[in-house]
Amino acid sequence: MFCKILTALVLITASLEWRVCHSHRHCTIHNDSLRREVLYNCSNSKLYGVPMDIPANVTDIDLSYNRITRIRSGNFAHLRNLSRLNLSDNRIGSLELGAFVDVPNLRVLNLRSNYLRMDYESFPRGVFKNLPQLQWLDLKNNTNRYPKENYDFSGDNGRCTLKKLSKNVFYNLRYSQLEHLDLAFCELYKIDNFTFSFLPMIKTLDLSGNKYLGLKRLGGVFYGLQNSSLERLILNATTSPEDRTYMLYSSRVFHCLQNITTLKHLTLDTNFISDLEPNTHVYVEHLETLSLADNTFLNALRPGRKEYEKVHEDDRHQYDAFVAFSKEDYKWVYRQLRPTLEDAEAEKDRLRLCLHHRDFLPGEDIEENIIQSISQN
Repeated sequence: MFCKILTALVLITASLEWRVCHSHRHCTIHNDSLRREVLYNCSNSKLYGVPMDIPANVTDIDLSYNRITRIRSGNFAHLRNLSRLNLSDNRIGSLELGAFVDVPNLRVLNLRSNYLRMDYESFPRGVFKNLPQLQWLDLKNNTNRYPKENYDFSGDNGRCTLKKLSKNVFYNLRYSQLEHLDLAFCELYKIDNFTFSFLPMIKTLDLSGNKYLGLKRLGGVFYGLQNSSLERLILNATTSPEDRTYMLYSSRVFHCLQNITTLKHLTLDTNFISDLEPNTHVYVEHLETLSLADNTFLNALRPGRKEYEKVHEDDRHQYDAFVAFSKEDYKWVYRQLRPTLEDAEAEKDRLRLCLHHRDFLPGEDIEENIIQSISQN
């Protein structure tokens, strides 16, 4: 009798285990009732395609680090609550028309580190047409070569050979809610004028690391963004060392951005900028932060030239500028920058700098010091 009961239990258990493995092999489902989220995690599961039995009530899907090669029409059609979809680090080379049909609430789509090309084979016309709520699209680190198993996609130096962006590449996103677009560290050498004009809701655009673009050739790229919502533009390392002799002046870049009045944060680090034209501030008065770190300003501190002006006279602020620098620049800041700006011969040319080694309050938390110092600038 005992043996019969034990045998029955084994059979029932085996049957249950088989059903779980058959339905969601290597996958986990987490129901977060507090946040009203259902998370479906099937990452790193050696999948060659999108599972066909994903529960209809899921809000988040993670299919990263698999071997999926193609997103087929209707793969996610029954998932009307889906908000975030992670397809990164697969082998996806193409998206079929209808790949994202009937997912009206999708807000975040991660296609990073796949084999997608910026052409109509990978992105057929209308592939994003049915995503009215899309806010975040990540296409970073894609390639048009089929790599070996040990091909390295890690970090910001991952292989990416998106050579060119044509004017209409984002045409089908013109009615979307896309807010963040990351195309950093590809091998882009050309972006057609008005390419981003079809992204009216864009808030963050990152083109960093595309050193073959060159700042001097980017002007027309930003035409059409005057009526957008762009707030943050990141253009770090978009100039190669070979182009540095041409980068004597940078106001041509600012000139192209001056009509984007929503722009608050501009980052131009590591671009071999060696000089700023007088009155550059006229083009950037609407900015809240401008980063020019790791550039080589050969002439900015030349005696007898007035390269800095107080745009707004305000006695409420203790400092004119907060200087952030690394320890490698300590000697240059204190021996050249500080004396030149604080001890200028004409009093009207003098600037009051906030230097953390000298002006931070001892005993205060460093983050609190930074916030307080910036607010006093």
